[in-house]
Amino acid sequence: RVEGQVYKRDKVDLGVRRILELYQEQGFIEAEVVHTPKLGPDTRDDRVTVEIAIREGRQFRIGRIEVAGNETTQDKTVRRVLDEYGFTPGQLYNTKVAPVQGSGLLERYVRRFSMAEQVLIRPEPAASGDPNQRDVRVDLTEGMTGMIIPGVGVSSDHGVVAQLIYQQHNFDITDWPQSWSEFFQMQAFRGGGQTLQVALEPGTKVSRYSIDFTEPYFMD
Repeated sequence: RVEGQVYKRDKVDLGVRRILELYQEQGFIEAEVVHTPKLGPDTRDDRVTVEIAIREGRQFRIGRIEVAGNETTQDKTVRRVLDEYGFTPGQLYNTKVAPVQGSGLLERYVRRFSMAEQVLIRPEPAASGDPNQRDVRVDLTEGMTGMIIPGVGVSSDHGVVAQLIYQQHNFDITDWPQSWSEFFQMQAFRGGGQTLQVALEPGTKVSRYSIDFTEPYFMD
């Protein structure tokens, strides 16, 4: 805020949050920024002094990154997302995208690409003992990532049409099923972060068949 302008608490709060974000982007995990408005000594004085107190704390860089809870999802599916946002060993620990309390932007992106039910990213003391580093633990709670959808319909234009759709939003071609039950329970062909949809729609008049495959990180 500029001297002489009208004091508005919400705008000052916004500025304080922006100051904190600047510190968070630069690895100051423990940074705190607070502001205190102070009235003049004379109650008839309409001036307010805004005091901003900053406690920086130590600046940390990322040490090791451990991915846990991913019994099916491959580590690289998670690490690709972290790499895309510069959240890698040696870089400054950005708590703006991965706040200590959780529910950050980076967690939402990891959850989206891995189709996990929950993702939690948190800092831990560095195993190396370096006081200027924080290791990272990424905990995943895996969920159902695929489905098989059968159906049948009748229309005057297309006649009788059957439908069978196979969808897998965390597809991996190398994860072959060991039994038919594993395939139908959607416990196979998953973990690679790819997307596959196979649609079979045979009909008495019109038939349609399609395969839709997406690889978001081709050749890494």
